[in-house]
Amino acid sequence: MPSKYDENTKAKAVRLVREHRDDYETEWAAMRAISTRLAMSAETLRKWVRQAEVDEVRLRVCRLRPHASCGSFAAKLRNLSKRSKY
Repeated sequence: MPSKYDENTKAKAVRLVREHRDDYETEWAAMRAISTRLAMSAETLRKWVRQAEVDEVRLRVCRLRPHASCGSFAAKLRNLSKRSKY
């Protein structure tokens, strides 16, 4: 099923949560506020944030113990990282 949101939107939303989570009492409160501003579900945003955390750990592991499956994964994350800076 195609995603309702493009990768740039996902990256921006995750970045906003990370930048503003300390402005709220809880991370969930930050996600709710940001998701409301971006007109999306707070649960969708929560899943994106959690997946970004998993992806970052996976990238760190790939850097420590590189193997064939890490190449495409690292390239994907670099591409997403570039997009989130805009």
